Amino acid sequence: MPADSRNLSLADEISRLEEHLDSTFLFLNGISICLMQLGFACVEVGSVRKKNSVSVLMKNVLDMFICSVTFWLVGYSLAFGTGNPFLGLSLWDIDSLPHRRRSHWFFQLSFAAAASTIVSGAVAERCTLLAYAIYTTFISGLIYPIVVHWTWSPDGWLSILGYRDLAGSGVVHLLGGSCALVGAIILGSRLGRFEDGVTVRKKQHSTFTPCSLACLADPIPGHSTLMVGIGGMLLAVTFLSFNGASIGKVTGGFEEDANAAAVVAVNTILGGSGGAIIAICALKVHSYRYPNCCSPPWDLGITVNAALTGMVSLCAGADVLSQWASLCTGLIAGLVYLTSKYIVLNMKVDDPTDVASVHLGGGLWGVLARPLFTIPYHIIFNHDISKAKELLYNLTGAITITLWSTCISFLVFTLLKKGKLLRVTAEHEILGLDSSYEMKRNKSDAVAMQTISCDDLTTTESV
Repeated sequence: MPADSRNLSLADEISRLEEHLDSTFLFLNGISICLMQLGFACVEVGSVRKKNSVSVLMKNVLDMFICSVTFWLVGYSLAFGTGNPFLGLSLWDIDSLPHRRRSHWFFQLSFAAAASTIVSGAVAERCTLLAYAIYTTFISGLIYPIVVHWTWSPDGWLSILGYRDLAGSGVVHLLGGSCALVGAIILGSRLGRFEDGVTVRKKQHSTFTPCSLACLADPIPGHSTLMVGIGGMLLAVTFLSFNGASIGKVTGGFEEDANAAAVVAVNTILGGSGGAIIAICALKVHSYRYPNCCSPPWDLGITVNAALTGMVSLCAGADVLSQWASLCTGLIAGLVYLTSKYIVLNMKVDDPTDVASVHLGGGLWGVLARPLFTIPYHIIFNHDISKAKELLYNLTGAITITLWSTCISFLVFTLLKKGKLLRVTAEHEILGLDSSYEMKRNKSDAVAMQTISCDDLTTTESV
């Protein structure tokens, strides 16, 4: 009896240790994923003009704090509470959560913040701060949590159907990219971005060829390519935690449980490598074919975005793809990025940081790539019928996520536009969001100084 008691106690201690290790694993990786906010901020600040850089940074700073409150109030409950296949209806008192679930809440918060901050790059340089705060609240408190419940909650209808998405190619990136595209369309382009229905650069460049993608590059360049590169590298590193920690644990009875995070990380970096390599090759081939093109043969921004698109596409299936399949997925993702960039520009949609191309395009391809390349049974070579069903389920999920996020964000952005809360005035946009706010402050200071001077003069005269 004492021996059995000791064995039971040892088993309990091992179970508690595993629980603590898994909680620490999620918590530390959640901190790493929060650094994505810094990566997004660097990319967006570098992609806009200097006169708007502080405004863009301010919005990225607020994003994490707004998301924290909304996800704490309603987001986590809607996402992971027990309820029905559509939404959660419990866990409203987050303070009463067991301690072992606090790390899960924090980890999921970092995902919610990533989903909402995706939109800021598409509406940069002309969106008001109030509108940014409102749509961020809706994304992190309603749009994103509902989709999470559908897909990652055990009683969600897409999860029951058979939709599979490890780290959010559809749940995070397709959703964020769809909201971003809708926001950019309703908000309209920046002043000077398009003229007479075509891009300014296309109109000015006499040797432009219709099939030339690089000639459609943004005629309003950002002020710091260095910031774009640094931000891209930060995002690439944090993507390893974003995908790797999505397995949820590092403990288990099998060796593959402990090594799953490393497998996911390797596949993720291979996907990013494929995207970057195909972009570099495409740009170089383009420069040879169109030597008079107005764009250089090497473009850091396009290379960074193509690499990020490759990593986005691995979010769905990094745990089940082989290394060669991960590289192929990334290579195709690079082509998806270049193609979608061309399509978005021909739609006359102003997206300063190519958010729609990276996240919507890469997310959609990632959701479909998982069943196409899953090992050991996949559709490409083995023609496995079960994976054909998973492809259908994932396609259903992708369509549903796109429709949901598009419809709700369309409603939010339309109401903001009708209320004249969405876009800054033309005067502020021309002066720059930073300088216009600074002018207001300086004007107030000047009035205050003038009042003080008048008061001093009156006092002197009375003496």
